[in-house]
Amino acid sequence: MKKCWIPPAGVPDVKKLKAVIRVSLSPDGQLMGKPALLAASASLSGPALVESAMRALAECQPYTVLPAQKYKEWKLLDLNFSQDDILDVSSSQNGGKTGPKG
Repeated sequence: MKKCWIPPAGVPDVKKLKAVIRVSLSPDGQLMGKPALLAASASLSGPALVESAMRALAECQPYTVLPAQKYKEWKLLDLNFSQDDILDVSSSQNGGKTGPKG
């Protein structure tokens, strides 16, 4: 995922921006529908972060590095983005425990 994501440049409140995006994946690692924004920083620059994250999610598919035998754990993921990095990935299927990194 990191290879596809280009954080927005020239954002004044760089360190404060965060977004949580939920993705639903098919067994072959393709997005099933449009990712859903769960939370985002209240900032004029927040939409730029969300847009760059959504673009990367679409461009980086299919996510073939995810183990097929653990599909139930990664079919629905909450991805936490910040201006600097992808902070973590939580599986919505296992009570929010950290899932596979993308």
